[in-house]
Amino acid sequence: MEQPDIVIVAPGVALDRPRAANAGLAKATGEWLQFLDEDDWIDPGHVETLWKAAVAAPNILLAYSDMLIHKKDQPFVRSLGYWRQTFTDQPFFSMHPPLFSRRLIELGCRFDEQFTLLEDWDFFLQCAEYTDFLHVPVASAHYDPHSGTSGGGIGVNRDEARIRPYVDRLTAKWGKRYAEITANAGKALQDADAALARQDFAAARQTSNAGLAQDPGNPLLLNRLAACERHAGSVAGIVRALRRACDSDRRAFRMHLELATLEHRLGNTQRARELADQLFIIASSDDERARLAGLNDYLLSGATMQ
Repeated sequence: MEQPDIVIVAPGVALDRPRAANAGLAKATGEWLQFLDEDDWIDPGHVETLWKAAVAAPNILLAYSDMLIHKKDQPFVRSLGYWRQTFTDQPFFSMHPPLFSRRLIELGCRFDEQFTLLEDWDFFLQCAEYTDFLHVPVASAHYDPHSGTSGGGIGVNRDEARIRPYVDRLTAKWGKRYAEITANAGKALQDADAALARQDFAAARQTSNAGLAQDPGNPLLLNRLAACERHAGSVAGIVRALRRACDSDRRAFRMHLELATLEHRLGNTQRARELADQLFIIASSDDERARLAGLNDYLLSGATMQ
């Protein structure tokens, strides 16, 4: 078996997390890069899976996996689709689920050394200025939230007072930018709705795509794009838009319902059943539960698209 090249960076002085990360980036030579803390781990196929997904997707410079969080009472999977404007509300991943292109470093992304906590969140916010993030829903990254002493984990390794100044610093740095993104996406949605109301589907498509270029993963804009694909008769286009929308908004009942129906018609039975399971969780009214019962009957019928 070929042995990997290992370079140990030893500056002779202790480095905090952002400085250590920057020192590693300065020495890294690969085209695709990843971080891994000493108390976390990844599955053997993690890097290969993300790399294949990223290189197959146009203009993608970062792909990330789901993360299995090993809480002491019960491990659970954290799986969140990327919707840019919500990325300042919560990070969708920690340091090691993403694989990212060297191009982002060449574009100037570096760890801000004023962040001795939340430094990875700030770094990936920088990356988001240059690329959409590709979510690969495979739980191949493992996170131990209890080890360490940073105060950024869970349980005994959670110190809200210690984290708060860095949250405030993050808000001061990125708040104006993300308010602009949210406003621009809202304007694009209004314009798309106006175009759809007058049945100008070309304008609605153009406006939706322009909004998504600024706010990737926006489920409302993706829903409008699906409406344009529906008018064009493109089942593949509808499915593509709704898959992304349902990934970034796990509680969008109507979009999940339509996507489950389409997936079943296309013969994607397992995907349709997974969506039905999600619908069971998010159904909140008698009407939605009745629709879900109708979907289950349809799924059991075995009808597929000819």
